[in-house]
Amino acid sequence: LFLNGTATIERSLIHGFYAANLDAGLVNAGNLLIVNSTISSSAAPYGTSGLHNLPTGVVEIYSSTISGDAVAPGSAVVENEGSIAVRNVLIERIPTSLGTACALTTGLSIVDLDGNSLAGDGSCWPLTAAQLFLAPLADNGGPTLTHALLPGSPAIDRATNCTYDDEMAGLTPEGPARTDKRGMVRLGGGGWGVGAI
Repeated sequence: LFLNGTATIERSLIHGFYAANLDAGLVNAGNLLIVNSTISSSAAPYGTSGLHNLPTGVVEIYSSTISGDAVAPGSAVVENEGSIAVRNVLIERIPTSLGTACALTTGLSIVDLDGNSLAGDGSCWPLTAAQLFLAPLADNGGPTLTHALLPGSPAIDRATNCTYDDEMAGLTPEGPARTDKRGMVRLGGGGWGVGAI
């Protein structure tokens, strides 16, 4: 799915793409806002299986889960050549992947606005690699399939700020994200769950 312009993806599921020699999932060249959404179950042996942000792309991602199959060495779930900022986001490559969760152009990074986002290896940002304990994509309520958090997941009760705003790109006015992808209120002890639900 190629995006060039300004787009918002909210409470949505993007999954099931396969690209033998190109990218699967999303390819962004414009201004993209992703809120309370899941990108999952795509595979690209020689490309990006979740989100490929091109040099002209500006992306903000809030309270979302990105999981993919980085099939071969050198492939990734998220590739950034532009500007990406995240808050309360999970990025996971499936365990059998030979690639990485993220691939970053030299000198670029993915900005973690609150330091609460998590990745399944250390390729996205420093010091947050973790086993995420995500359940397979399933019907957990709501209009689309989602990845539930299994007991022991470090994403449980981790989020401290569930708003989304225009900190990077001015894409949207500030709004609450304390309901999850299903439209249910996010429950937590000391915080809220990271990811789409």
